[in-house]
Amino acid sequence: KKPVEYYTFINDVAKRIKEIDPTRPVAICNGDIIQMDYVAKYAPLIDIYGANIYRGDYGFGAFWDDVRRVLDRPAFITEYGAPAFAKGFDLMEAEEAQGRYHRGNWLDIEYNSAGHDDGAGNSVGGVVFEWLDEWWKNYEPTLHDKKADVIGPFAGGYYFEEWFGIVGQGNGRNSPFMRQLRKAYFVYEELWNRRKR
Repeated sequence: KKPVEYYTFINDVAKRIKEIDPTRPVAICNGDIIQMDYVAKYAPLIDIYGANIYRGDYGFGAFWDDVRRVLDRPAFITEYGAPAFAKGFDLMEAEEAQGRYHRGNWLDIEYNSAGHDDGAGNSVGGVVFEWLDEWWKNYEPTLHDKKADVIGPFAGGYYFEEWFGIVGQGNGRNSPFMRQLRKAYFVYEELWNRRKR
């Protein structure tokens, strides 16, 4: 509600971090491009613009160009992903859709990194949300809830907070110790191995 005060405070924190250790870059985690113009104006000591972004399986759209145009700084996706559950899809179809979402997002991160002539050249990576499903987050802590939180750009059109893991916990009988690798996990394995060749 008070962006000038907030981003001025963020800049003060960045200044203090740089006083303690001037060799480390300082990043911010924002929600998409919301208030990015305030970051530009009131937080000039931020070195890297990070954002939690959920735009769809095609990637992040104009995000990279927006950051370059408004801030001219490196950009980092601090959170991205998709649920492995979707209304109207069986679990295998929903996992396939989750895998496509992750593939499209990661390829967009790669495409816009330095060294790709056609991309924005300012991408410095991203963090998958999330590694393991979180059953405790929403309505009933002992169940893997299938109630939609909000509308989102995912298969089925809704955001299922407890199903974002690229690793699942099975049906819960062996949780929290069971780990089931989902198709999205293998997407990253394939992409990682492709880069190593």
